[in-house]
Amino acid sequence: MKKMVIFVNDELQLEQFRSGYVGKRYQAIAEAYGVEIQYLIDTSLPSNDHPELKATHRIELEGPEWAVHDGHTLEVVKDADVILVGFHAVNTQLLNAAENLKLVGALRSGWENVNVPACTERHVAVVTCPGRNSEPVADYAIAMMMAFNRNIGRDDISKRPGWKFPDPEHNEIRPVLMGEATIGLIGFGIIGKKVAKRLSGFGSRVIAYDPYADQEAARQMGVELLPLDDVMSQSDIISVHARLLPATKGMIGAHEIACMKPTAIFVNTARGGLVDEEALLRALQEKKIRGAALDVFHEEPLPNDHPLRGLENVILTPHAAGRAGDTFKIVNDIMCDELERYFKGEPLRNQLK
Repeated sequence: MKKMVIFVNDELQLEQFRSGYVGKRYQAIAEAYGVEIQYLIDTSLPSNDHPELKATHRIELEGPEWAVHDGHTLEVVKDADVILVGFHAVNTQLLNAAENLKLVGALRSGWENVNVPACTERHVAVVTCPGRNSEPVADYAIAMMMAFNRNIGRDDISKRPGWKFPDPEHNEIRPVLMGEATIGLIGFGIIGKKVAKRLSGFGSRVIAYDPYADQEAARQMGVELLPLDDVMSQSDIISVHARLLPATKGMIGAHEIACMKPTAIFVNTARGGLVDEEALLRALQEKKIRGAALDVFHEEPLPNDHPLRGLENVILTPHAAGRAGDTFKIVNDIMCDELERYFKGEPLRNQLK
């Protein structure tokens, strides 16, 4: 009998997998293809106030090799044919123990927590769940643009006296009409395309930078693909939707930020590591740009004494862009469809090449 090990964070997530719709889908696969399912609570996360958050953030920055699995975990995966993980580390220690492994499924759109080259070397296929939270992130990016552009946070009178803010003498940059704005997208993948589709309803001019973009898809959507400096310099609002990889780490640095208009807004709902945070902080402190709406940071949770928190020209949210809809159902539906293809011997749709 084939064996599939599903890594979970804790007893609460274990119950999520075992009960309801998702549990029935996995059970149906197990019965149809003769698969034993074993759930495993991951113990490789460090012990602190925010264990999962800090561990996953570190994995995204450093990869999975620093994590250490205990003896029980290594024994459980020894005869596993398939391993499913969320943000858990699939590193060489785990792969060396999993002698029978043939497939790793990452229940997320990224693969930073999986040592893909080591999997490839061992002829282990890796599949992901692209687009699992693309709808809520695209919505959130638009919401961040609108909230900052229209000063919704600063104009909120529910927690302060008075009526108008700022006062008439304040040198305030007037909001731009979305239908007259140029919106620059850094990254034109699944989420970037969905943001562009939403912006089409406003009539915005949309430009994008992505060296791997589908040229024909961009043309059909009316999106102009340009070099990064041109996107940075021409945009009224810049929204980041690239994946954090060694090649993209810090891709938006001091030079790129210096290209921005002094009236431009910078929005990041992707990953903090894509941006030189110190350079962005300086530009905000010196009012070189209008401001920024940020959902992701180099250090998460963002420390209470972080200098970004003291600025007036920012909106800061706690990595919340993907928190809408039933993401748990969506991601497991994507993975169950892929598992059915795998056990039927059909080509995998979301396999990393």
